[in-house]
Amino acid sequence: MPVLNAQNFIVRAVGSVLNQTYQNFELLLISDDLFDYKSFLESKKITDKRIQFLSTGKVKSGISHTRNFGLKATKNNIIAVLDSDDTFMPEKLETMIPKALKYGVVTCALNYKGHDDSLITIVGDNFKKPTLQVEEYPFVNFAGNSMILIDRKRIPLNWNESYTVMEDFIFVMSCYDYVDEIAHIPQALHNYYFNPQSISNENKASNLFVNVKREIIKNIDSKKISIKNKTAQSSMKKFLQMSLDSEIKFSKLKELNKDAKFIVFLKEIYS
Repeated sequence: MPVLNAQNFIVRAVGSVLNQTYQNFELLLISDDLFDYKSFLESKKITDKRIQFLSTGKVKSGISHTRNFGLKATKNNIIAVLDSDDTFMPEKLETMIPKALKYGVVTCALNYKGHDDSLITIVGDNFKKPTLQVEEYPFVNFAGNSMILIDRKRIPLNWNESYTVMEDFIFVMSCYDYVDEIAHIPQALHNYYFNPQSISNENKASNLFVNVKREIIKNIDSKKISIKNKTAQSSMKKFLQMSLDSEIKFSKLKELNKDAKFIVFLKEIYS
């Protein structure tokens, strides 16, 4: 769990891990803001020997750097990631770990929620086949990729630190260099919350995503992208181009609130 300015929601995130039906885990909580989260959680009556408090020793070094820091520190093979403003459903680990062991990578459907815990929509719940082929993946999990579990024995990847957004998309598509298919559970086991402080939801996010999507397409064309799987490359380009078109169309719909409702807009396009 990378942690940056998370005082307002870290109790909720940590609580969702401690309340898992599967209890044999360690939680690496990695500060990227030099804040003492151990003392903070203790003040909220949260103590657990399975929580390891680490720090990058920096401020805002980036979510990919922070996750990679955690990968170096862990002694376990099965890895789940959780942003500090999101939560796991209680049965997430119990349900997904067997699939991670079998396939190397597993994803699940996502609950998209408002900051008041209201459900906005669910993404990934309509795909009922047990696995996602490389050409299918972007159009099922189009709105997020941080719900994954991976087996590090089969997926020896790090997150790409060159990107401040869409790093999860690049990571998961890179997994197809190591596996032929990715398991998918159409049950919403992960809660993504629209946090106004998140880089994905701040005012300049739309332009940032547009620029990064164009950069990824350019890097695929120039063969600078690290992904070797040709079908993954073409699938990424197709998805990114459709997503760019969606960004343009959505920007013209002035009557819509440009945060969570963009996900609803995308879901209508991809369904």
